[in-house]
Amino acid sequence: MNANYEHGEIKVTGKCSHIPDNLLSREDICSQPNNEEEIRKDVLVQTSSILSSYFTEEAMSEDPFDSVCSSGSTEMIRKANGWYTYALNLTYRILSTAGFREGGTGAVLTPYTAQIWLCRLVLLVRTRNYELAEREFSTFQDMEAPNFYFEYDPKTYPGRTGSIIPFSLRLLHAELPFHSNRANEALDRLYYLLAVINRIISNLKQGFKEDGLKSEPDLLYRQASLNLWTSRKIRVLSGCLSIFLHILDFRSALNTVHQLARLCSDNHFVLRGFCSLLGRIYLQFGDLEMAKAYFSRSLSNKNLLFSDKPQLVRKNFHNALLSIGKGEYIEAEKFFRAVLQIDPTNVAAANNLAICALFLGQLSESVEALEDLTTTGLTNQQLNIVDCNTTATTTTEFSKFFMFNIQRRRFCLHDVMVSNLAVLYEVESNSATVKKLNLLKNMVRIPGEPVHMSSFKLTMKQ
Repeated sequence: MNANYEHGEIKVTGKCSHIPDNLLSREDICSQPNNEEEIRKDVLVQTSSILSSYFTEEAMSEDPFDSVCSSGSTEMIRKANGWYTYALNLTYRILSTAGFREGGTGAVLTPYTAQIWLCRLVLLVRTRNYELAEREFSTFQDMEAPNFYFEYDPKTYPGRTGSIIPFSLRLLHAELPFHSNRANEALDRLYYLLAVINRIISNLKQGFKEDGLKSEPDLLYRQASLNLWTSRKIRVLSGCLSIFLHILDFRSALNTVHQLARLCSDNHFVLRGFCSLLGRIYLQFGDLEMAKAYFSRSLSNKNLLFSDKPQLVRKNFHNALLSIGKGEYIEAEKFFRAVLQIDPTNVAAANNLAICALFLGQLSESVEALEDLTTTGLTNQQLNIVDCNTTATTTTEFSKFFMFNIQRRRFCLHDVMVSNLAVLYEVESNSATVKKLNLLKNMVRIPGEPVHMSSFKLTMKQ
């Protein structure tokens, strides 16, 4: 984890006059090694898999800088998940090399640089640098400039149409205000995206291309495009649903779930998941009977066999939630324990078990349960740690150890876990700060940046 770094600010430019000329500030995310070979080794080991996960094959093949996909490094980049600050450094360097820097010239948005922008802005959101993300987004204006489309440069992209900007980047832009407590603005942007998607779907159903200007006789193409835009519609509605649940607008949340269910009506597994979600929503505003009915509908088989572990987990979890709704925390505790016996890696059950212990007045047991989650994990295996003096240029053996342990420990290290534990420390004793610092010391020695600093609820010196 690295909490002390300075944030560089990047701004996009293009060939249109209304896009600002200031590109990349002279500040970097954190101090950089001077040696080029040292930089390359640093990037190979400590960059985040989020960079490669967003790259399409086309974008990777267009990398003119050999910045990410150097020989033998792609798989390591995919597995070295969690070094968000270093990944931000990498996006800074790549965009600087591409000309997106202060005083730079000739920077042009391409599919490759657009993917880098997506990675950078995703990372800024993940590290909760929302203000910086908004400033960098602002230079894209409304993302509708002519040079943001393939048609603007037919020589470079012959026969290609559509936007260079990835849909994921537009979606991130729409959801960003929500992170700054501007839920209504985020909903406005999401519903604007939804309107565009609905228009495209309508055009395709009527036999036209996405823009509605030309007919599209290829039925297979139209069906593939319909599937794509329907999946994007589902993603946008899911974003709206998350916001509705956060602001406790349950009526809108229920309507959104029903819209999603209609879009996924041919997938019975997904529909059962929506029944479970509806049960949880009804439970939140106290309708236990409706919650119980939907929980029952979420099970594919009422006469469950012991071998059907996913269904048993779901049934016990639902029973635990219903018990909490009735204020029966002892019963809820039993059901959560039953879930963990079947699935020891169920973080939600373990976290809720700790909360039940708190409501039952078992504060020390609650603290102990969350401490186990954040130090040994749910498998009761001690998490391997990295020597604080270990650098990014260590040997291949460290890389192998890092990649082996990264998946095992990631599932039980979460902002919510640490935040809950920090609150319990405050309730438990006057030495809460000391305990939080000890927890932070343990976290610092774990590879990557699994938990945001704010989760520790420590007073930061200005």
